Amino acid sequence: MVVLKLKGRFTQLACDRHGSRVLDQIWGSVPLRMKQIIAEELASREKELWSDPFGHHIARNLALTHFLKRRREWDEHQAAESKRRKMFAELLED
Repeated sequence: MVVLKLKGRFTQLACDRHGSRVLDQIWGSVPLRMKQIIAEELASREKELWSDPFGHHIARNLALTHFLKRRREWDEHQAAESKRRKMFAELLED
Protein backbone atom coordinates (compact mmCIF):
# COMPACT_ATOMS: atom_id res chain seq x y z
CA MET A 1 0.00 0.00 0.00
CA VAL A 2 1.18 3.51 -0.84
CA VAL A 3 0.78 4.69 2.76
CA LEU A 4 3.32 2.19 4.02
CA LYS A 5 5.79 3.19 1.31
CA LEU A 6 5.45 6.86 2.31
CA LYS A 7 5.87 6.17 6.01
CA GLY A 8 8.53 8.46 7.39
CA ARG A 9 7.86 11.11 4.74
CA PHE A 10 4.43 12.40 5.72
CA THR A 11 5.76 15.56 7.36
CA GLN A 12 7.78 16.35 4.25
CA LEU A 13 4.67 15.85 2.12
CA ALA A 14 2.51 17.92 4.47
CA CYS A 15 4.90 20.87 4.32
CA ASP A 16 5.11 20.91 0.54
CA ARG A 17 2.72 22.85 -1.72
CA HIS A 18 1.94 19.88 -3.94
CA GLY A 19 2.65 17.18 -1.39
CA SER A 20 0.00 18.53 0.96
CA ARG A 21 -2.59 18.11 -1.79
CA VAL A 22 -1.43 14.55 -2.42
CA LEU A 23 -1.67 13.83 1.30
CA ASP A 24 -5.21 15.24 1.39
CA GLN A 25 -6.20 12.90 -1.45
CA ILE A 26 -4.57 9.91 0.22
CA TRP A 27 -6.35 10.77 3.47
CA GLY A 28 -9.73 10.76 1.76
CA SER A 29 -9.26 7.31 0.29
CA VAL A 30 -7.58 5.16 2.93
CA PRO A 31 -9.17 3.09 5.72
CA LEU A 32 -9.09 4.10 9.39
CA ARG A 33 -5.99 2.05 10.25
CA MET A 34 -3.96 3.84 7.56
CA LYS A 35 -5.27 7.21 8.79
CA GLN A 36 -4.05 6.30 12.26
CA ILE A 37 -0.58 5.52 10.90
CA ILE A 38 -0.44 8.88 9.10
CA ALA A 39 -1.81 10.81 12.09
CA GLU A 40 0.62 9.16 14.53
CA GLU A 41 3.59 10.21 12.44
CA LEU A 42 2.34 13.74 11.86
CA ALA A 43 1.28 14.22 15.49
CA SER A 44 4.88 13.71 16.58
CA ARG A 45 5.79 16.81 14.51
CA GLU A 46 2.64 18.82 15.20
CA LYS A 47 4.43 22.06 16.15
CA GLU A 48 6.39 21.98 12.91
CA LEU A 49 3.19 21.51 10.93
CA TRP A 50 1.37 24.38 12.63
CA SER A 51 4.27 26.73 11.84
CA ASP A 52 4.33 25.82 8.14
CA PRO A 53 1.80 27.40 5.73
CA PHE A 54 0.98 24.09 4.02
CA GLY A 55 1.48 21.90 7.06
CA HIS A 56 -0.95 24.12 8.95
CA HIS A 57 -3.76 23.09 6.62
CA ILE A 58 -2.89 19.41 6.96
CA ALA A 59 -2.80 19.64 10.76
CA ARG A 60 -6.22 21.29 10.71
CA ASN A 61 -7.79 18.98 8.11
CA LEU A 62 -6.56 15.85 9.88
CA ALA A 63 -7.58 17.24 13.31
CA LEU A 64 -4.18 16.44 14.81
CA THR A 65 -4.81 18.34 18.04
CA HIS A 66 -7.99 16.34 18.50
CA PHE A 67 -6.03 13.16 17.68
CA LEU A 68 -3.55 13.96 20.46
CA LYS A 69 -6.01 15.07 23.13
CA ARG A 70 -9.18 13.07 22.45
CA ARG A 71 -8.02 9.98 20.62
CA ARG A 72 -11.15 7.86 21.16
CA GLU A 73 -13.43 10.61 19.87
CA TRP A 74 -11.09 11.17 16.90
CA ASP A 75 -11.25 7.43 16.05
CA GLU A 76 -15.06 7.45 16.27
CA HIS A 77 -15.32 10.55 14.08
CA GLN A 78 -12.98 9.12 11.44
CA ALA A 79 -14.88 5.81 11.39
CA ALA A 80 -18.19 7.64 10.96
CA GLU A 81 -16.72 9.81 8.21
CA SER A 82 -15.44 6.74 6.34
CA LYS A 83 -18.83 5.09 6.64
CA ARG A 84 -20.54 8.22 5.31
CA ARG A 85 -18.16 8.46 2.34
CA LYS A 86 -18.75 4.82 1.51
CA MET A 87 -22.51 5.27 1.69
CA PHE A 88 -22.43 8.27 -0.66
CA ALA A 89 -20.12 6.46 -3.06
CA GLU A 90 -22.59 3.57 -3.21
CA LEU A 91 -25.48 5.97 -3.85
CA LEU A 92 -23.61 7.65 -6.68
CA GLU A 93 -22.83 4.30 -8.28
CA ASP A 94 -26.51 3.35 -8.54
